[in-house]
Amino acid sequence: GTAATAAGTSADAATAAANAIDLTGLAASLATLEAEVDAVQASLVGVSTATAVAALQAEIDAIEADVDELLETSNIYSTAISVTSASTLEAALALGNKLNILNAAATFTISAAMDQTDVQTLVNRIHTMTGNLIFNSSSTTETTFNNLTSAEDITINQKGGYQFQTLTSAAAITLNDQYEANITNVDFRALSTVTSFTTSGESDAGIQFDQATEVHLDALARYPGSQLTIITKKDAALTMGILDDKNTLDVYEATNVTLTGPEDFTSTLLEDSTMTFTNVENVTVSDNRGAITINAGVEVLSLTDVVEVTV
Repeated sequence: GTAATAAGTSADAATAAANAIDLTGLAASLATLEAEVDAVQASLVGVSTATAVAALQAEIDAIEADVDELLETSNIYSTAISVTSASTLEAALALGNKLNILNAAATFTISAAMDQTDVQTLVNRIHTMTGNLIFNSSSTTETTFNNLTSAEDITINQKGGYQFQTLTSAAAITLNDQYEANITNVDFRALSTVTSFTTSGESDAGIQFDQATEVHLDALARYPGSQLTIITKKDAALTMGILDDKNTLDVYEATNVTLTGPEDFTSTLLEDSTMTFTNVENVTVSDNRGAITINAGVEVLSLTDVVEVTV
C-alpha cells in the first residue's frame, strides 16, 4: 500500500506541474499512469499471498520508472536556479534542455567578467516558467529573452534593452531604469496578458525610457491598471494598436493613457479613457468619451466623435 501511494503521489505531482504550464500531451500521459496506479491500488484489496504482493510491487516499480522517464524526456525542471558566478553559470548550463520548462524561479546576477555568450545560451533554454524571473546585469552586453513564452513576476535590470518577443503572459513586470540612457528597445510584441508594467523610480505605471526608439506592445488588448504611461525618445516607433478599455465582461474600465515621444498613435478602441499626448507627432483618436489633452509637439491631430479636448 505504501509503495502504491508513493507512485500515485509522484504521478500527482508531475501532473500538477504539467497542468500549471498547459502541456496537454504530457498531462494526458500522466493521467494514464495515474489510472494504472489506481488499478494497482484496487488490486491490493484481498491480496494475501507473497507472490501476488511481489507481482503488484513489480507493477508499481514499473509505473514509477515510467513517471521518471516521462519527466526526463519532457524537459521539466522543478528546482529554482540561481546564477551569480562563473561556476553557478557552468552548473546551470550542465542541466541542458531540462530548463526548457522551469517549474520554479530563476535568479541571475550577471557581471561583465562572466561569459556573455554562455549567459545568452542559458537564457535561451528557458522557454516556460511557473516562477519569478529576476535578472540583474552590469555587463554592457544585452541579454535577450526571445524564447521565453510565460513567467510569473519579471524584474530585470540591464543595458541595451528589454526584449521578450515571444512572451505571451506574465504577472508584474518591473523594468529597472538604472541604465535608462542605454535602453533603446522595449519589446513585448506577443504579450497579451500582464498584471502590471512598472518602470522603477517612476510613480505612474508603464514603460518610461526617454532614449527608447522602439516600444512594442502589439498584442496587448487590455491593460488591467487604470493608468498606462509610455515615454520614449522623440519620434520613436510605438506599436500598440489593439489596446482596448473594455474588459472580458464587456464592461468599460478606463485605462488612462499618457504618451510622450512616439511618432504616431492611433486609437479606435479606447472609448472611456482619458488621453494625454506630448511630443507625439501624429495623433488619431476616434469614438472616445474621455478627456483628451494635447500638449506641445503634436503636429497632426485627427479627432472623430470625441467629447472633450484641451489644447
